[in-house]
Amino acid sequence: AFTCTTENCSGSCLECPAIAISHPGSYRIRECVCPVGFKGQVGENCSSCPEGTYKDVNGTSPCTECPADSYQPIIAANASAYCLQCPNHSSSIIGSTEIINCLCDPSFSGRDGGPCTSCPERFSKPNRGDLPCFGPIGNQLGLLDGNSTAARFNLPVSLAVIKQPDSARTQAVKLLVADQANHALREVDFQLLSVTTFAGDGYPGSSDGGRTEARFNHPTGVASLNTTYAVVSDGFNHRIRGIDVATRMVVTLAGTGVQGFQNGPGSEAMFAYPSAVASDTSGSKVWIADMHNNQIRILDMQTYQVSTLVGGFLYPMGLAAWQSGSHYMLAVTEHLRNRIQVVNTDSMEIQLVAGDGGEGCINSQGPNAQFAFPRGLTATSEGQIIVADTDNSRIRVLSQGVSGSWETQSIRGEVLNFPAGIALSPQETSIYVANTQSHELIVMGLEDLEDTC
Repeated sequence: AFTCTTENCSGSCLECPAIAISHPGSYRIRECVCPVGFKGQVGENCSSCPEGTYKDVNGTSPCTECPADSYQPIIAANASAYCLQCPNHSSSIIGSTEIINCLCDPSFSGRDGGPCTSCPERFSKPNRGDLPCFGPIGNQLGLLDGNSTAARFNLPVSLAVIKQPDSARTQAVKLLVADQANHALREVDFQLLSVTTFAGDGYPGSSDGGRTEARFNHPTGVASLNTTYAVVSDGFNHRIRGIDVATRMVVTLAGTGVQGFQNGPGSEAMFAYPSAVASDTSGSKVWIADMHNNQIRILDMQTYQVSTLVGGFLYPMGLAAWQSGSHYMLAVTEHLRNRIQVVNTDSMEIQLVAGDGGEGCINSQGPNAQFAFPRGLTATSEGQIIVADTDNSRIRVLSQGVSGSWETQSIRGEVLNFPAGIALSPQETSIYVANTQSHELIVMGLEDLEDTC
């Protein structure tokens, strides 16, 4: 760890900066480099790699963060072997430093750092962390706030995860519920395992306002646009409503309240039983399933202008959007045709991806699959489509193969009770399901698929 003052080392040898090393016969300070486990520039003092990282080569390369699902608790680690694997059924973010950074995965419970055990049958846990497994939320007809066992719903039909900042995505899961026959919008907090009413009191109406003033009339769809705002398709009011998540103030964004078909400014636009809503990632555009008009409409959230995207459906009742390159794809359930279609929102091309129009329960490719009056759906960021196959009381999953064909499978597990609404967890590892005729919400994993319907 010395350098010479002359090329032939005839002069005195100078020590490299702290921790740095050099080869025998080195005569320039820039030949002093940081060793494994330490970082720094050429000819400068070296500092140890912090916990959660390692460096396994000499030189100026930076310390490398340990991969996700591992942790590394020491400084100056000089090999990837110091990155220790998280316990079974737990996971961590990259660069984790302690075993307690390993959080039990969805559907598994236990302390941070493990061990993690599987939730029992009919019990679920939708997000990571030291949270208990819980059974169905609701399970009896009524309108009652409270904890997961005390709360009551009346035909919940649509669900949306309230978008959270990236730093909170794995922890603070909150769910909006269109509680149709209660004419209310409800919120489920999965950290507190509690249900509260955002707006509505069990009686139909159309007034805007705060928690106690606002009214809905059979709300059928809900979508979260960003961390502070959501939209609701207010079916029997033929309107699209907006709600501030923080203040719980409800306003009418579009629709006169009279059934009809008309584009233009939101205050003049007309719908006929809008049944579902979906948005782009920025929340600037909302797509609307205008059920009785058999159209997909667009609401521009900057100008509040309503236009038509495409028509020709028969009772579109579910929408889900995902980004594909520079444009969005939009999955649509055709309730009365028992089909799933996908719309390219740029080219307006419509592709039939599953269902042949006949009623049944068959898992197969493309139009050879059969459904029974499907309603809600959701989609992963990769374009996997998950469908509430309502009258079959099953959850179906559509995946596109490398050849472009779509394969339909079912989630293995209990037969449900006419599920209508569905939402995807932030980690895309589980789904929230409105088990509508049982007046309850449940959580299901996505990993166990079967070909038998």
